[in-house]
Amino acid sequence: MPHVTSEEKIDFILVAFESLKIVLIEWGISLYIRLGYPVVSNGDYIFLLPDHQLSLAHSVCLDQGLFLANNEQLKPLYACERTTVAQRYILGAGALRNYCRLILLPVSWTGIDMGRLRLLASTSHQLPCSLWTVPVSSTCLALMRLAMRESGDEQIRADMLCSLANIIAYHFFDMTYEGDYMTFVGDDVPLSRQEVAEMQVALQQIRAWVVRDEEEWMRETLARIVAGEMSYDDLPRTMPVLC
Repeated sequence: MPHVTSEEKIDFILVAFESLKIVLIEWGISLYIRLGYPVVSNGDYIFLLPDHQLSLAHSVCLDQGLFLANNEQLKPLYACERTTVAQRYILGAGALRNYCRLILLPVSWTGIDMGRLRLLASTSHQLPCSLWTVPVSSTCLALMRLAMRESGDEQIRADMLCSLANIIAYHFFDMTYEGDYMTFVGDDVPLSRQEVAEMQVALQQIRAWVVRDEEEWMRETLARIVAGEMSYDDLPRTMPVLC
């Protein structure tokens, strides 16, 4: 029987998902890269799915010989893997990391409004199936929500806030630099004219985001963080109860 590579296996699975009309929404590194944050990809696959389609997706994985991995079989690498909602599978095996991860998550975990999603053109990704993406506004609010709700795990909160800060920085500000390394100025150094202009544009765009009523305070909180009036660590550790 011919050997099936991890890439071929994931293609079989994704084609099967497509045939069953399972909705795949990019999350994690591939989404962050699309939003301008140049994080290095490990070649893993992380998707959000409608909650009611997770069991069907699991059946497809079982049919392809995949089984849910526990933490001993697959040490968590991403913040989402530290939660209880992640369905994690190993594609391939070997000591030289000739394997990759397939991670499926319920979209409800993020609180993202499905109506905000955008279907990507087939030319903008390399998957053999349809793929939906999340706009920067919904991504940032989801990361804020997760940082508050999952604050019992300091690593998850730290990872979510780190991702949020980098997406904001790379999406709204010019992070290019000359030379071999980036220099960091002190907090007491006044902003340059360019930085002030970029901040004003960022604040205008953030405050123009169309959000749900219960998310308005989150949008304003993020604007205050970008304006330097708050820090990311000031984000509450629990979701406030809105009256």
